[in-house]
Parts: sequence; structure tokens; C-alpha cells
Amino acid sequence: MKVGYLLNILLCLLVATSLAEDDLSFEDGDGTQILPIELTDETFEHLTQAATGATTGDWFVKFYAPWCGHCQKLAPTWDELAVRLDKKINIAKINVDDSPNTAERFNIRGFPTLLFFKRGKVYKYTDHDRSVEALAAFTEGGYTSSEEQGEVPKELTTLGYANKVFWKFYNEVIFGFDTVFHMFEMGHLPWYVKFWIVFIVLFSPAIVLALCICACESRYLAKKEAEVMEGIQKSKEETKKPPSNRKKQKID
Repeated sequence: MKVGYLLNILLCLLVATSLAEDDLSFEDGDGTQILPIELTDETFEHLTQAATGATTGDWFVKFYAPWCGHCQKLAPTWDELAVRLDKKINIAKINVDDSPNTAERFNIRGFPTLLFFKRGKVYKYTDHDRSVEALAAFTEGGYTSSEEQGEVPKELTTLGYANKVFWKFYNEVIFGFDTVFHMFEMGHLPWYVKFWIVFIVLFSPAIVLALCICACESRYLAKKEAEVMEGIQKSKEETKKPPSNRKKQKID
């Protein structure tokens, strides 16, 4: 009797586990697998329409890097969130290594960064609690208390992206040189003066090298030209000699 009782309990537990796994299945009613939508630089604005007010619905996007440990830890939770909010919120992810333009557009500096897009506005998830319940609650109204929110920045053109990258590089370099500027009481100088100082310091070795190469090349070309002219001159002198002398030389 006891053995039969234990077998019944074990059978019930197996059935319950099976049903629970079915409830958490990453598939919808027709058997289609439910996973976060993978976005790229090319598809981000087209699918989300974030800057235009999002006629495709609300989007919760994870900006991640494949090498990021915290991103890898969040991955199963993000997959489960896609199942929980299926047909309510678009759950998506974007690899910043493969999509640098979009990462730069939203000024992504840490991973993972979670942004919620709703009606032309963006809300950043900053809570340390990254459970499915907390993330779902954020999309259901918690986003209104987000400390970081604002209008969705416009999509970057190629020129705009290049300009932003340049100024990012410039600001980082200038920041590194700021200590030197203040040491020599030059912190008050305008940005363009600092720019040329940094430019000269960074690129003067390359400029000197280029000038040396140009000078060597000029000397080499001048030497070759002199050799050619000397050959032409000798040829002319040979042709001016009397025919008898040329024959005599051949006989000798």
C-alpha cells in the first residue's frame, strides 16, 4: 500500500511538472516559438518606429553585448518576459557590437541597457531588480517613475554618426589633456585652440615622417633626373664626333 501511495504521489508530481513546463513553453497556440525580436541598425527604426510615435506598439529593448556577463545572465529572463508579455508589448534585443549606430544614437555606455519606447518617448529601466515580475511591472506603468526619460532622439544619418563619433573622440582626448592645460594655466583657452594643440601633439610625429618621406622622394627623383640628363648629354656628344674618329675607335 505504501509503495502504491508513493508511486501515485510521484506520478502526480511528474504530471504537475509537465503542465508547468507547458505553461512556460516558449511557444504560442499555433506552435510558433516566442523569442525576443532581434533588431539591427537597418531594422530598428523601421520596426519600432520609435521616433515617429510607434504605430507598431510599445517596445521594450535590451541593448546587449555578447561578451557581457550580466547580459548573458539576463538572457533567460528576457526570453521568459517575451512569453509573458506576448501580444501586449514587443520585447526585443539589439547587439551593440553589430549595431553601433543605434547604440550611439541612444548613448549606450553600459550593458545591458533596457529602454522602454512608448508613443515617441523613451524610458530607461534603472532598477537593480531584473526579475520577470519587476520588468513586466515597469511596462505596465512603472515607467512613469523612471528617473531617465525623454523624447526619442532622431535616427542618425551616416554624416551625423561620423560627426558624433568625432566629437566623442575629441571630448575624450581633450578631457585627457585638460590636466596638462590647467597645469600650464591654459584651461581658459577656447576649444578650437585646444583642438589644434592636441592635433599638433598627436600628429606631429606623423607629419614629420611624411615630410621626411617627401624630401627623400624629391632627392631620389632629382638624382634620377640628373642621371637621365647626363645620359642624354653623352649621347649628344657621341653623335657630334666625326665619323672617322668613331671608325678609328672601333678599329682600335
